[in-house]
Amino acid sequence: MNLRQFLVPALLAFVLSVAACKPSGGSPAPAAGPEDWQAFRSGSGKWGFKNGDKTVIEPKFDAVMPFRGDRTRVRLNGKFGFIDPSGKIVIEAKYDEAQHFLEDRAMVKLGDKYGFLDRAGEPVIPLEYDYAESFEKGHAIVKKGEELGFVSLSGEFKAGDHPNAAAEAASEE
Repeated sequence: MNLRQFLVPALLAFVLSVAACKPSGGSPAPAAGPEDWQAFRSGSGKWGFKNGDKTVIEPKFDAVMPFRGDRTRVRLNGKFGFIDPSGKIVIEAKYDEAQHFLEDRAMVKLGDKYGFLDRAGEPVIPLEYDYAESFEKGHAIVKKGEELGFVSLSGEFKAGDHPNAAAEAASEE
């Protein structure tokens, strides 16, 4: 028997044995972090999160969104707040509207006013705007009274065009 006659069947047997291997229990391995967890709805209609087949956050929320980093927004009793990967409410569910954290700021609405929170839930830009959108490239569109403008991450308001508009227009030419 030459080397080729020995190696081809041995290699084929190895490849077939590897292909036949499955994770124990026949289910996929659990995902690594909260951004990979799956939201699920219980029989009671409440939402929680699973990592593979394991429940990691018990279903107790009216609605959940996928995690983005270490926070996700949830709805509880008709109001929005934020939880961490342990399921602990880290920002009270008291807002009428909330968006994900972008650039470490979450746009929230309470009553008829909009503002922005930091990851600890502190209002870093006061809830004083009549309209707001999430941050992008260091600024967020806001409206205060009849003035439409932009607010910076530090909370500085500027009426008119986006501060980066001229630079973006020049780069497109």
